[in-house]
Amino acid sequence: MHKAQVQQAQKPGKFVVAVHGIGDQVAYETIQTVAHQFCHYFNTPSAIPLGQIHSALNDADAAAGGPHKHGIFIPPDLAASDTPATLGFGEVYWADIPRKVVASGFVLEETKKWSRTIVDRVRSRGALEDKDYDTIKRVLSEMIETVNVLERLSFLAEKAGLFKFRLNQVLKDYVDDVQIVTEYEKYRKEILERFDNALSAAHNADPAAELYIVAHSEGTVVALLGLLNAITSSEREKYSWLGQVRGLMTIGSPIDKHLVLWDDLIGQYAGNGGKHAVLDTKIKWKNYYDHGDPVGSKLDLARAWLAEKGITHFEFKQADDYGFSRYVFPGKAHTDYWNDHDVFGHFIGSVMELQPPKEKQGKKEPVHPKSDWIAVIATNTLPYVLMFGLLLAGTHVLYSFLTTNLAWGESSAARTSNTFAVAFLLAGLTVLARVPRLTKEFSLKLLSIVTGFLAIALFYRYATQDAANNLEALSNFSLYLMHIDYDAQLLGLRAPIIGMSGAMLLIAGVTYLASELKPLWGLKPLIIIGGTAALGIETLIIITNPDNLKVFADLQVLWQLALSCAIFLYIWWFAALLFDLVFVWHSYIRSEKLITRQE
Repeated sequence: MHKAQVQQAQKPGKFVVAVHGIGDQVAYETIQTVAHQFCHYFNTPSAIPLGQIHSALNDADAAAGGPHKHGIFIPPDLAASDTPATLGFGEVYWADIPRKVVASGFVLEETKKWSRTIVDRVRSRGALEDKDYDTIKRVLSEMIETVNVLERLSFLAEKAGLFKFRLNQVLKDYVDDVQIVTEYEKYRKEILERFDNALSAAHNADPAAELYIVAHSEGTVVALLGLLNAITSSEREKYSWLGQVRGLMTIGSPIDKHLVLWDDLIGQYAGNGGKHAVLDTKIKWKNYYDHGDPVGSKLDLARAWLAEKGITHFEFKQADDYGFSRYVFPGKAHTDYWNDHDVFGHFIGSVMELQPPKEKQGKKEPVHPKSDWIAVIATNTLPYVLMFGLLLAGTHVLYSFLTTNLAWGESSAARTSNTFAVAFLLAGLTVLARVPRLTKEFSLKLLSIVTGFLAIALFYRYATQDAANNLEALSNFSLYLMHIDYDAQLLGLRAPIIGMSGAMLLIAGVTYLASELKPLWGLKPLIIIGGTAALGIETLIIITNPDNLKVFADLQVLWQLALSCAIFLYIWWFAALLFDLVFVWHSYIRSEKLITRQE
């Protein structure tokens, strides 16, 4: 809809300009998503095909006599409904800029190499101690390795006809977008020009209309830079739209992370000798973030930075930062905001001051989005359940092969119980070996030891006597090293339990020392040492029984055993990598310790 049509409207205009985030985006899809939220808020049908937006904006542009770049779309259903204002929607579309750069090649820094420079940048500013630096750099290498493993698994799934998902390419596109915005001034200026054009188009369509900005992910950085550019610019006429901006909604915003990693990026837009634009009305800023979102966070640093620079154009108090746990799947939470009616409803009601229809009205004051207890439990436990599920799968592969070929005569129930028992033992060993390498907090290290002992207790609770006896050699060896008699008791515990505890502590201790000597080895010491112990147990089981020796004299069976062991170790390694990622996420990213340390 073009300017003349907007001005004929009898209702005062409220235009929403959306700024999409990182990754591949379809033009006008963000407009469509935001418009759907408003339709839901006003109980209006949300039949807005993407083609309808394309047609409306391109027709209006053709009438204006120029190539289409920006415009305002007013959904027909909303225009005809009993809404208290004319609602129009615009978009800052910038996804094509990084895609063109990537397609051209030989411009962007290689993703892994650039990711490592981020850690070096933080260290150079004195924000990290040497031990912190080594830990983060090591974890970063393991994260990259995890992505490579996931990529290989995705490749195998594609070849098996299960699904097609180019994970590495998706992550590369995301990282490339951040790199374009933060590191390349030429392309950043082009993106900010798109922002200015979109706001100007909305303002020109109806100079009296109130403007509201909805930004997601890296788009929140683009929006803030665009607003700061207008606030601090001496070209007042060019940014005439600034005086009509009434609200800013940020969802899944990494602005605070950018202030830590690229403090000069935002700082360069706070110049002009403090001669800032004067606004009659402050811009109401609401920030929403889910605790399961690895990108979004509260914006305490942003508020402090604005106050330090004397930029008072935003109404953005601590109470305007809304953190919650509403989305079940960690990571995916970064995009789930778009489908959250409560998040958008709160912004529409509290900032845009639009009341829903009478049949939807409840309390006069809009209620801010609250946490969902199911999401709280899921985001804290689901990743660890996934890790245990992987260990269970790996254990099943190896244990089923051994029990089948050794003809132990176990029942199905006994085999299942023993599989769980060994998986518990592996999980406890993984936690005990990895946590001391990932944190310096004594309480977490102590918790890892408790987890290890709990795993041993669960093993003896669910393992059959035969399964427990098969690990007797490992237990006896640790008892021998501790100079403890097999029949002895300690604190009321039986010798096998004491021996198994000693064996777990021994493996974890040797793994820790090996990791300290060779930090870049990552998880290799755990898999090598733990795998060697497992192989030793298997060898003893086989050679101590003549019948077993006859079975494994067959070369084909030996190859099958080798393959089962390789699958078991690979899955264990992958589960340990996931544990590292989840632990770091919960300990540093979700709790925002890395950011708060900079304050």
